[in-house]
Amino acid sequence: MEEANWNLESKQFAKAIDAFRDALHIRRNFLGPRHPKCSKILNNIGCALYSMEEYEESKQAFDEALDIQRETLRNLPSAEGTESNGMQSNALLLSMASTLCNIGSIKLRWGDYDHSIVALDEALLVSRTKLVSVHLSLPQQRKTYSPVHLQWYSSIFRSNSRSL
Repeated sequence: MEEANWNLESKQFAKAIDAFRDALHIRRNFLGPRHPKCSKILNNIGCALYSMEEYEESKQAFDEALDIQRETLRNLPSAEGTESNGMQSNALLLSMASTLCNIGSIKLRWGDYDHSIVALDEALLVSRTKLVSVHLSLPQQRKTYSPVHLQWYSSIFRSNSRSL
């Protein structure tokens, strides 16, 4: 995983994808195909593919990650039960928000504005739920966002400032 992350940060996206896919294969074999740790790798694969402008394949990775995240959230015991369950559900909610932003970014790039807004609104709702539940500050929240939707947010702010 370290090699994959290093390659992603170094903008060596093809190498990052290969390393992430190897890691995904190993995790699926040892943890099961629908384990939450697989969703994080799928999201990373999606980010690398997005950076290579492979949007269709990127969206497939994000969709699969989101499916796993939603299934995991539905199957989690109540967060009130233990502190560990609460932390697990909080981390999962942040991952979901990130994945939803990534999906919204792809739909925005495709010009599918209505569906982009739906994904981004859901991401905002999930983020607000998370923020209210643990009172995170904005800098802590921002660390969880992937490069894909940080790029999207900055493009929105640039276009809004041009229209003013």
